[in-house]
Amino acid sequence: MNITLSNTNTKEYRLMYCFGTWVTKEVIIAESDQEAVFDADASFSESNLSGWQHGVALFCGNRKVKEYC
Repeated sequence: MNITLSNTNTKEYRLMYCFGTWVTKEVIIAESDQEAVFDADASFSESNLSGWQHGVALFCGNRKVKEYC
């Protein structure tokens, strides 16, 4: 299945956790940082990452959008 995003203003965000290096937990496609943060907050609260002792953050490319722990 191929999806073409050329006509949209979406960006790819990644909810990641640190385990020696940053590892992708989930990919979120959103039009804005606020939308991505909303989706990531919901995913974070439903996952077992809330007790993770190392870093958890939402990234857009190399830019850290939000840090959770």
